[in-house]
Amino acid sequence: MGYTQAKWAKRCGVSKTSQVNYEAGTYRPDVAYLSGAVSLGADPLYLLVGKSTAASAALGLDWDLAKKIMSIIDNWAIEKPDPVSAETRMQLLKLFYSQCSISGKVDERDVRKSLALVA
Repeated sequence: MGYTQAKWAKRCGVSKTSQVNYEAGTYRPDVAYLSGAVSLGADPLYLLVGKSTAASAALGLDWDLAKKIMSIIDNWAIEKPDPVSAETRMQLLKLFYSQCSISGKVDERDVRKSLALVA
């Protein structure tokens, strides 16, 4: 995408060492990093499971799963002191859907823990 590891890491709020570890598979990034990467144009599904969203689109969308995730995100957004933009909520939906679609289940507690990390 035209970034050096150092610049990408800085834009996502981590050190270059963390970026190298993420790319090597040594460590898994948190939701704040993933949200930053998605805002820079990264494919969230590829970041999480190594499959592009375009390649996975043929599998279809589980609307019930997406609805459950969006409900959690909307409830979280209501609790925030400042409004959460529709764009941010959609990015979060993409991110969590990518994670949850693998198992087909939503762990509300895990989603809420991850959302707590989002500024």
